[in-house]
Amino acid sequence: MHALAAVDAVPQLRSRRRGRENRPSRLFADRGYDADWLREALRERGIKPHIPYKQKPGTGRVRDQQARHRWPIERTNAWLHNHRRLTTRWERRPELYLAFAQLAASLIICRPLNNAF
Repeated sequence: MHALAAVDAVPQLRSRRRGRENRPSRLFADRGYDADWLREALRERGIKPHIPYKQKPGTGRVRDQQARHRWPIERTNAWLHNHRRLTTRWERRPELYLAFAQLAASLIICRPLNNAF
């Protein structure tokens, strides 16, 4: 349910053609989103799901084919979790949490710029 709400909240992307709007064509997710109803709902929206199936108990370890697509997001989440205030949410008001998340993102972006000059 929350996955579909997040997909529906993605704004329309602009294409190279003038004025033509379109949606993302693919969705990469991990095994936690392995559900037939989710795949069906994504296909109805014109999105091709790339979701690996959950493994049955007793099967060996399998290399994740989509790890290279998900790695930038996982890396960014790890950078954000380096800021303790975001890892454990202390604020009750969501706008304060959002402010700290934006501040952490700003610090992450400024770090390489500091070393460049």
